[in-house]
Amino acid sequence: MKLPLLPIFLLLISCAGTSPRYSAENSSLPRSGREKNEKKSDSGTISVRRRELHGEASWYGDRFNGRKTASGESFDMNAFTAAHRTIPFNTIVEVTDDNSGKSVKVRINDRGPTIHRRIIDLSKGAASKLGILEKGVADVHITVVKNP
Repeated sequence: MKLPLLPIFLLLISCAGTSPRYSAENSSLPRSGREKNEKKSDSGTISVRRRELHGEASWYGDRFNGRKTASGESFDMNAFTAAHRTIPFNTIVEVTDDNSGKSVKVRINDRGPTIHRRIIDLSKGAASKLGILEKGVADVHITVVKNP
């Protein structure tokens, strides 16, 4: 039994194309409704004008110390580094705890976090300076300071 090629061809064409999740501008992300210049994504709420993200931060350390990061370098739990899902490697961001007002500048060198509602994983050193080691998580906002 021969299958007609046209329906198969049309099915393949309909599946082709780029995913909006991975576009450079993420221009097709839905608006959050809070402000005109904000976009909502899996990585938090980003303010287009101020280049800020808001969400929950966590930290990682001992178990991963010395392992390779997604950028290829060795993870140093005492360095001021962080993991983010989409921010380019070597970008410097300032992470500020919404409750305490403390902040720390970190360099993005890894990918994560894997827990859905979290937007950034800080190294143990950065989490210590921010004062969130005991809590484990904190509501933060992230501001891009310097692009690579």
